[in-house]
Amino acid sequence: MSESSQQTKIVEVAAAVLQKPDGSFLLAQRPADKIWAGYWEFPGGKVEVGETPRHALVRELREELGIAVQTAYPWLTRVFTYPHATVRLHFFRVTVWEGELHPHEGQEFSWQRTNPPQPPFFKVGSGGVNSSEVIAEDVPEVATKANASRALPPFFKVGSGGVNSPEVIAEDVPEVATKANASRALPPFFKVGSGGVNSSEVIADDVTEVATKANARHTLPPFEKGGRRGDFAHDETDSERAFPYDTFNFSLNVSPVLPANAPILRSLELPTLYAISNAAELGVEEFMLRLETALHKGLRLVQLREKNISHEELRELAQRVVTLAHAYGARVLLNGDVALAQEVGADGVQLTGAQLAELQSRPEVSWCAASCHSVEELRRAEELGCDFVLLSPVLPTKSHPGAAHLGWGSFAEIAAGASIPVYALGGLTQADMETAWRHGAHGISLLRQAW
Repeated sequence: MSESSQQTKIVEVAAAVLQKPDGSFLLAQRPADKIWAGYWEFPGGKVEVGETPRHALVRELREELGIAVQTAYPWLTRVFTYPHATVRLHFFRVTVWEGELHPHEGQEFSWQRTNPPQPPFFKVGSGGVNSSEVIAEDVPEVATKANASRALPPFFKVGSGGVNSPEVIAEDVPEVATKANASRALPPFFKVGSGGVNSSEVIADDVTEVATKANARHTLPPFEKGGRRGDFAHDETDSERAFPYDTFNFSLNVSPVLPANAPILRSLELPTLYAISNAAELGVEEFMLRLETALHKGLRLVQLREKNISHEELRELAQRVVTLAHAYGARVLLNGDVALAQEVGADGVQLTGAQLAELQSRPEVSWCAASCHSVEELRRAEELGCDFVLLSPVLPTKSHPGAAHLGWGSFAEIAAGASIPVYALGGLTQADMETAWRHGAHGISLLRQAW
């Protein structure tokens, strides 16, 4: 068979994201006798003739890891072209299993996180993340100066000893973070091609060029091109798009990772609950109080959607919401207004249906979501390069009584095969989370029920 024929034929693969309650997930290292030996991946394997992806998942995890899958939720499907083959990866989130993990093929295992939970902001110069000295008033100044969606104190002077250095200089934050235009400025920044995160070669002048090109939260040296070690820039297939290494907030302690898994790691940064603001009904001050309560309880993703206030009022509210949310390590997306999102340092934008139809390119924001009501709109969001979507309305809603809704059956049909996470929206409560997972959702989005 010719090389081109091998790449045209799509190999079906079932892949497992084994997750613990704390959000950590399992990666396995490919054995020495297999192609891409030494690379880390999500465990799984080929779908055999006559198998469904789920059946293959159960079989592969029994053979490869020695466990019996009890609960597995359908999640994402991605097509990726390697130099040797094109694969369609059917990802499942596996949350319950029986048995102890055992490397039946002699491979190494490692539990990882893409985005460890962060505590509230600490006073610059305090004992750091383990310090009990938490000072909320420090947040606005630091986060605003950094234009950061998740500024992680303390900030270090460029050229200092790095994250373990006692030399903490707050005034260095504006210059570095503004140059990076980063949603999550993590100093020091490293020169492209340098030794990477452990390198002592820190060059601030490189930040502007690298971070702007990558639109990155965490700037790291790029991968090589042409299918060599670490390459993420293979040809796009179907809804697959190239994901540069430096657009991800990697906190993995293993490497290298198979290129096809890069967008999966990014998707794993998203929490399962996406809350939509309701200041119009609650009043601004009451909403802010309830927002802080929700953030304190663990809310980490918020959409600011307030259609009935003036632009100036929205700007003021957006600044307050972003500042507060960032203090808890949460992300904020603004509904429809890209310019305002960039102005107030929000993490991204939630595109309306009209914007989704009209835009020719993805807005220059760290996170871009879209509101969808059909499979056609979902496909369009994938083509545009959105990070995730809201699919609605699933059930009847208070705001639109008597209006048509999808129901869980239609929701599952539309979400099946999605290459990006899908949140269910419309008439839901927290109690619907597990139902949403069973029908292919990443999570749920709530408006009134969130507060």
